[in-house]
Amino acid sequence: MSSDLAYIALLSSVQKYLFQYGGPILIAIGTFSCILSLAVFARKNLRNNPCSIYLIALNIANLLLIYTSILSSTLVYGFDLIQLFSSLVFCRFYFYTTILFDVLSPFYLILASIDRILITSPSAVTRRKSTRRLAYISIAAVTIFWVCAHSYNLIVPQLIEIVPGYFNCAFLSKLLEGLAYYSLIFKGIVVPIIMIVCGLWPTRNIRQIRRVRIQNRALSKRGTRNGNPPHMNSKDTQLVWITLINTGVYLICSLMISIVLMYQQITQYDSKSDLQTQIDNFVMTMARLIDFVPFCVECYTNMFVSKTFRTEVKNLFLSYRSNG
Repeated sequence: MSSDLAYIALLSSVQKYLFQYGGPILIAIGTFSCILSLAVFARKNLRNNPCSIYLIALNIANLLLIYTSILSSTLVYGFDLIQLFSSLVFCRFYFYTTILFDVLSPFYLILASIDRILITSPSAVTRRKSTRRLAYISIAAVTIFWVCAHSYNLIVPQLIEIVPGYFNCAFLSKLLEGLAYYSLIFKGIVVPIIMIVCGLWPTRNIRQIRRVRIQNRALSKRGTRNGNPPHMNSKDTQLVWITLINTGVYLICSLMISIVLMYQQITQYDSKSDLQTQIDNFVMTMARLIDFVPFCVECYTNMFVSKTFRTEVKNLFLSYRSNG
């Protein structure tokens, strides 16, 4: 029993330090990432591209998530400011913003991937559908839908006093609690499937375009041609890889929390020891921190995969230096 208590205390301390040190690090690198990405995609060379509009919306959502969900989690779990949960307003705000921005970001990334599907299509009619107007309409529609769909989180969550002075923010109704869990599982299963399909589709289109070009070169030597394949400029191609790499990072980092949420839903009525409960809490803390990573590293993955992005970053700093 004493060994169990020592192990529980150790896990509790590690859990606290993960947010105490990991939280501020994520906030710092995430803030820099979002602001730099916004500055780059808003530059004249990129801002007229519909995909850049989706990526601007993505980084705004990421920045809002950093200063709501990550900051709140860091204060509560890393610095023991549990008195924040004694406020019903904070309780509902925390629930709402955590779920809302956590779902808006991947859907903006899905929209960016769909735009890349359109722009890489062999059909000229389909390519013309990639417009700035469609981008603004799609972003507005997705935002309004999810803002309304999760609005119950501003009304339903209640404070439950577990022990004197310690409150837990939760749903009193099992039906609503189940709805919240299943919405998170939807985000952890259905959304990744959509992202995989939309992320890989443009690469399939690009391979098809290259195949047609190779065939045309072979046919041109014989004096015949098989039509003109669409021309993909370097900027559009690199935006494909930007959306693909960000989709991959998101899928990898969200895998753990999806598994943990499904496990929690399956075992919610099981009797657990104090040690098992602490282990579950520790694993959830790890999963939550890892799940925050994609919202904080988008700029760095963009620089890794895209020469255009690196060039724009360099030009941005050069222009800032010259103006300074």
